[in-house]
Amino acid sequence: MRVYNVQTGSCYINESTSQHTEQINALSYSADGKMFASCSADGKIKLWDGVSMSNIATIDDIKAEVTSVQLSKNSKYLLSASKDGYVRLYDLSNGAPIFHLQTGNPTEVRTQALFSHNEDFIYTTNSSPTGYIFDTRTHQQVASLDGHLKPIKSIATSPTDNSIITCSLDNRARFWHATEY
Repeated sequence: MRVYNVQTGSCYINESTSQHTEQINALSYSADGKMFASCSADGKIKLWDGVSMSNIATIDDIKAEVTSVQLSKNSKYLLSASKDGYVRLYDLSNGAPIFHLQTGNPTEVRTQALFSHNEDFIYTTNSSPTGYIFDTRTHQQVASLDGHLKPIKSIATSPTDNSIITCSLDNRARFWHATEY
């Protein structure tokens, strides 16, 4: 993991043995900037100190490539998606999984999971043209995002409301706004 100071160009290299062993697929900073998470093709999620760049913890119970991570606003939880078709929510106080959702079959396509702006919902993608919305508290699917002709590659969420933008292998981006699920 290499982190650079954009003002000076200096590189901060963590030479520890706690590095990922395969490509890093995604990163997520905590809201206060004191921590960040990384996920990798090696099936591991790592939490890093945002100042010292040292490895704080490693979550290694996933047996597939992890393609997406997001820290909750309060930095108490971590949401991940992996190529085994699962979305997982972890309690960072002990690293234990709180729940997992199966969003599809194992896939070679990048999967993604993101919290909604208020963290009441989880938006997910997998290898299909459909995105899915789950209730964070009940873990139940509450809606689907139908409309793409080919698999969704990426999803972005609004920081202020339940708006979503998806892009797909069908060469289209779609805007979604749901007032209620």
